[in-house]
Amino acid sequence: MEDYRYRCPVCVKLPLDGPPLGIEAPPFKYNLGHDQAKFEKSNTQCDLYRLVRDLHRIWLENGEGSRGKYWYSCSPWYSICTDPGVWDILPASSEAFVHPNPLDPSTIARLQTWIDRCDQEHEGCHGERYPVLPTRILDLGEPGFTGNVKLVETNSHRGQYIALSHCWGASNSFLTTRDTIESRKNGFLPDQAPATFRDAIMLARCLEIRYLWIDSLCIIQGDKEDWNVEASRMGDVYRNAYLMVAAANAADDTQGFLKSRPKIQCSMNVVAPTGQAAKVYLRPQNYKYDNKDLPLESRGWTLQESYLCRRQLRFMHQKIIWDCQSTQWDELDRDVLEKKYQSGTHHSVARLFPENESRHSVPYEEWYGMIVDFATRKFSVQTDRLPALSGLAALVAAQKKGRYCAGLWWEDIGYSICWTPGLHRSRPDLYIAPSWSWASIIGPVTFPDVGYAAFFPTPETLDAVVFRDYKAIHRGSNQYGEIECAWLELEAPLAPIAKVKDEKLEERDQHPHWRECEYFSILDTKNEEVLRVEFDFKEEEVDELFALFLMCAVDRDTGRHAPAERLRSSAVELSGLVLRPTLDPGKIQGQYSLPKGFGLYQRVGFFKVVTRQAKQKFLEMAPVTNIALL
Repeated sequence: MEDYRYRCPVCVKLPLDGPPLGIEAPPFKYNLGHDQAKFEKSNTQCDLYRLVRDLHRIWLENGEGSRGKYWYSCSPWYSICTDPGVWDILPASSEAFVHPNPLDPSTIARLQTWIDRCDQEHEGCHGERYPVLPTRILDLGEPGFTGNVKLVETNSHRGQYIALSHCWGASNSFLTTRDTIESRKNGFLPDQAPATFRDAIMLARCLEIRYLWIDSLCIIQGDKEDWNVEASRMGDVYRNAYLMVAAANAADDTQGFLKSRPKIQCSMNVVAPTGQAAKVYLRPQNYKYDNKDLPLESRGWTLQESYLCRRQLRFMHQKIIWDCQSTQWDELDRDVLEKKYQSGTHHSVARLFPENESRHSVPYEEWYGMIVDFATRKFSVQTDRLPALSGLAALVAAQKKGRYCAGLWWEDIGYSICWTPGLHRSRPDLYIAPSWSWASIIGPVTFPDVGYAAFFPTPETLDAVVFRDYKAIHRGSNQYGEIECAWLELEAPLAPIAKVKDEKLEERDQHPHWRECEYFSILDTKNEEVLRVEFDFKEEEVDELFALFLMCAVDRDTGRHAPAERLRSSAVELSGLVLRPTLDPGKIQGQYSLPKGFGLYQRVGFFKVVTRQAKQKFLEMAPVTNIALL
């Protein structure tokens, strides 16, 4: 057979002259290059050459490469992993073997090890060992029992239970309603339940935990009164759970979460320096990155559940993650590392109570950071947006002695009503929250200095602004849940504004976030400064609009500015809300007993204006006015 070794431009660069590799680690990576013209002229019949040439041509046709040079590589990066039981004799192995079956005895043993370690070593990760059970619970029977599952009324009995966090999906046929509650109490076989419920039952039985809480089975669906009562107790349900199981990899209840993981194709037996035999496996590096496109991460209700639970098992596409208040363990890794918060995605209620709160000029800044995530999530029922936070809000209110105001907090209300909407938002079909609450729109929001760096320091409420009271009328008994009507009573500088048409101004702001802005000035004044207005919805641009001045930020020169910037360093940035008068104020005032002598307004947008005037001088154009903001 002809030796193409000396004729093929590909083979000539490969290290084929060395001895057999044997058990030595192979050189996994080659980066090779050729001049394209010379490469194309080669007349070798080598199959490897023709493969590289043809693949490169396809690559160019798809617009992915550049002509003139062939670049190709062989880069199969692998990690060495072993069974957890041999880590001590093979310390070079940093990763763990993952069995394809998530219910394999070796997997269950590892999960039980995590639970036991947390029980014994982490004081802050569990409350009462046997807390009061939720109103209703699924009884799975004694260890070893495989029969019917029964829904039981707990009557304040105590015990340990798992709480399930899951995506319902569109086909919600297996529920507890007034019509089916007796059937659920009589019992059902696991095979009768959807795959996600069936998997939760099997997992709980493997871990020998008798009780299981699933919202769609333990709350009576379609019963508004029961739903209101149980929604208000959601904080206790997840907070007191012995463990939460998050079906992160299932888009609905029919899919299940105990899915087979990829098999590892390559394994070998080795002898450790101690003389002990062990098996090692090679796993592709990209196997580890398994936190994208998880259905549970986009569902609105599950964010609260993740914050409230003390510890959870998250079932992902290729692995299981343990999260508690003290650490995070990854099924792919050794358990010696304490990796708390390294991923940046862990949700813990402790994050809402920073150890050094004096650093925070905004008392609830961590809450609003959480809302930035929450606002992007999906709901099948729009009016669930506030109830889906009610358990967490109740816990935060109790811990911080705060006053909750339709998704915001009274203690920094002047700051928090100055949120701005993202580019992709819509108006809800039904009333959800007052116009000044982020919950009044469907879509992303940001808060001042939360999520981005501003040129000016964190704004502060103007001295002339006084918030008098907050009033709310709720639907049902949950005081942190659905709202029928709510308003703020305040006094603040208010001025009528009119639109300014200036092409130079519009050309100046070409950042995508500001392209939707309009420019306004205070009516009937000679003031040259313009207000840059972003409407919550484009159609809100009406004839009669007002600027409500709330916040102020002064950029003091501390020597950090370049000479060209120092002129701006003495500027004052004023910001606030754009308002319109409420439609039919007489009817609203009579229906809800709003205060007399207050003008009734609604938020329609947010504005900023930068001025080099003294703020007191500028605000002379905006007299302080009594306002009821709906």
